Amino acid sequence: MNRAEQEIINQIDSMSIKEARDAIANGQFGDFDSPNQNLALFRLIIKESSSRDEREEENLSIARSQASAAWRAARYAMYAAIVAIVALIISNQEVIISSVSMFIR
Repeated sequence: MNRAEQEIINQIDSMSIKEARDAIANGQFGDFDSPNQNLALFRLIIKESSSRDEREEENLSIARSQASAAWRAARYAMYAAIVAIVALIISNQEVIISSVSMFIR
């Protein structure tokens, strides 16, 4: 890779994606289908792909975190239901014992 090509790559890398698109569209890197413009366009495609991959990885990380939180919430809801059932049994212990003793007699 020569110095001119490296300079084009450095310029594209230093720009935002929108700025790079505009610069390529305005012919800053040469005429349409010139080697320099093709290099700039290729580098822009790589930059966009990398940016998209980063966003997708971030979204997956958020989704994994939310799924983990949902599982924890479901587990705690199950624990709360068990505690409520036990509390209901304890509060109605006398009624349960008298009902069972009626069947035993």
